[in-house]
Amino acid sequence: MHTLEKQLFRALWSGAILFILIVLGCALSVALMVYFKQYELGLIFPTIGVLCMVFGEKILRAMEAAGGEDPGGAGSTLIRSAVVAVVVVMIPTMCWGLVLSVSGLMVSGMEAGNFPKDAAAFSLLFRS
Repeated sequence: MHTLEKQLFRALWSGAILFILIVLGCALSVALMVYFKQYELGLIFPTIGVLCMVFGEKILRAMEAAGGEDPGGAGSTLIRSAVVAVVVVMIPTMCWGLVLSVSGLMVSGMEAGNFPKDAAAFSLLFRS
């Protein structure tokens, strides 16, 4: 396999992993908001989005360096970060049905497993 093909395969593989992390993070955030009725738990999604954005930017930088291209200065870093940020926001928006169905499965699993719904029941679970 040529170097360009290896880089393309690595880019697709890395992008797929980031895609799965973003969708699962968004679904987890929605599931926890629905199950606990605590909308502050929705902040899990932007946190995972920022982490994926940082990882994506680092992966792009490493791929440029491996390809023999100059990593560039602040302008190219800004463009890479902007592209990754758009992808991080766009993926869950385009896959909202998938996110809702996965979060529904998570909520069903928590209900089936009798996962505690409040702090008192949660602390009682770990005391015994």
